[in-house]
Amino acid sequence: MSRRSKLPQMRFHKTNRQAYVRLDGKMVNLGTARVGDVPAKVRDRYDEVIQRWLACKSVDSFSLTINELAIRYIEHACQQYRKNGHETSEVSSIRSALRVLVKVAGQRRVESFGPLKLQEVRSRMIEAEWRRKNINQQINRIRRAFRWGVSQELVQTEIPASLESVSGLRTGHQAQGCTPGGGQEMTESFKIFSTAV
Repeated sequence: MSRRSKLPQMRFHKTNRQAYVRLDGKMVNLGTARVGDVPAKVRDRYDEVIQRWLACKSVDSFSLTINELAIRYIEHACQQYRKNGHETSEVSSIRSALRVLVKVAGQRRVESFGPLKLQEVRSRMIEAEWRRKNINQQINRIRRAFRWGVSQELVQTEIPASLESVSGLRTGHQAQGCTPGGGQEMTESFKIFSTAV
């Protein structure tokens, strides 16, 4: 008998009223619900999760957090960007971009990350007075991390496509906190994630 002949059932936390399903040892949150009162959107999410699971896709594609994606991508980058046996400066730049990303949305599921959250990440960079060119480059590095996630079947294909809708800052852009001559890196203020990756 196949291990999937009996579908995993939706379960409920008694304390926080969250529905979930356990797949391959991982708990996948479905949203707010309780026994006897399950909203349609929670049932739809359960059906979607089960369908993906039955299609033998990785559970990571709908339970992976931004923190976990960032860690995996930096591990990849450390191997990808090397010269003469040493990491190139690109790795440091990627770390810098991902630090801001995990500060803003580290605990969020990858599948729920979209253009508005990316704009929030960019706003943090603006507030830190990074240069416009550097901000655009760092946002592109974050997009690249999501595209890599697609190649590893960790991220749904539509997510990187949606992030492309966030246009880059243009010359002369005067967002609050963004000064033409600024350029202070956030290495000290965003130490989170520096040791994790």
